[in-house]
Amino acid sequence: MPAFRYRTLLMVGPWRATRRDALADAVRCGLARWAGEPWDRVTWRFPGEIEEREEDAPDAPASGAGA
Repeated sequence: MPAFRYRTLLMVGPWRATRRDALADAVRCGLARWAGEPWDRVTWRFPGEIEEREEDAPDAPASGAGA
């Protein structure tokens, strides 16, 4: 089952069960705003996107972690 999250140059959101939940996270954080119908249209304040992955796929390590 896929999982979704928002990603911008500034922030990455938590994984969510639906694309709409990930979009709602981005809107709540002020990184995007609803652009009207249909519900999945948003305008991003910064370049952003909704990422999708399979639920069993591991997260990539954060950049700069370790060394």
